[in-house]
Amino acid sequence: MNNQELQAWASDPSRAGTLPYAVFEPRYPHDGVGAALVVRGVLYFKGGYSRDVRRALTTCFEQYSAVAADALRWFCQDGKRPIKMAKAPTVASLASSVSEDESFTFVYSSADAIREAALYEFTVFCLEKWQAAMGTRGLDVLVFSLPVPLVKADPELMPRLFGTFANLLNAVHGHAGYAVNLPPTGREQNESSEYFMSQQLGPGIDVGDPLATKLRDLVDRIKTVDWLTLIDDGMLKRVGDLSALQSELPKDWFNLTPCAQGLLIRAGVLPQAGTPQGDREPIAPPPAYVVLNAALRDIQADTVSILQRGTVNGDAPVYNSKPSSDAWLRRFDVSEAGLLEAKAAVLDTQKLNPD
Repeated sequence: MNNQELQAWASDPSRAGTLPYAVFEPRYPHDGVGAALVVRGVLYFKGGYSRDVRRALTTCFEQYSAVAADALRWFCQDGKRPIKMAKAPTVASLASSVSEDESFTFVYSSADAIREAALYEFTVFCLEKWQAAMGTRGLDVLVFSLPVPLVKADPELMPRLFGTFANLLNAVHGHAGYAVNLPPTGREQNESSEYFMSQQLGPGIDVGDPLATKLRDLVDRIKTVDWLTLIDDGMLKRVGDLSALQSELPKDWFNLTPCAQGLLIRAGVLPQAGTPQGDREPIAPPPAYVVLNAALRDIQADTVSILQRGTVNGDAPVYNSKPSSDAWLRRFDVSEAGLLEAKAAVLDTQKLNPD
């Protein structure tokens, strides 16, 4: 894709927050959307093979689709051809027709084509019963996203959906904030775009596939802190207790709410990508995320192997090595002096609970 084509894409208001397909991968076609900035929620839970949890997922989708309205266009079930929404099954029908020992994995997407990235996306990945019984295959996952303008217009929308879904699923842990949606059938060709957007916008952008095995294996640790961070009771005890967190997270800027198996922490009114520091300076982490990171450091993963894979012959940078991925996990770590600066900076941000 040449500069003129990129400029035309960037100047189109309808393309705001997106990049063309495989824009940094010259070996692939560039038609359609390959990356889309969204606000994304990720919840990890157990028992997705069971009727009760599938009924809960049905309720989650009903509430999500009420928000997405007519935006959803495609349905794709694991290993099957995509279907347009007019002929797509409901989650309720899937819950009753798919047996406990079959894969319960699917995605609903608002993309123009299933090979493109979407602003609205509802993805479920659940282990089969025999896999879950092994106890070594990790957790089930729900991933759902909303367009950024929608969340900015109603800052309570994502926290409301996230908290409701977490309670319905009795989620173990999860997080929500800015992320980059990639095509469900073309992640590797577009991971360089995810990398680029995270570098350009700031450390508050989540990176990596929430369905990745190394992330689903995190049963007693979290990948990262975020705008919304859910932890279970065991994790809460390992970082002290509720009173310990309350002493570190001032109530005017952080909400701590009982949720699912533990605690839901909200850091600020809206998700944050980062704080610009001027020309030629890297974008600084959001101060609220730095403060929360320090409070929850003992329950965060030290490594997840690699966050991205990239294409086999691609030259564009991605987080496809253990050192670079581990460094990303530590992106909110600062010195004691840096933590004091972040705590002071939080006090200059918009209050979540104004007087």
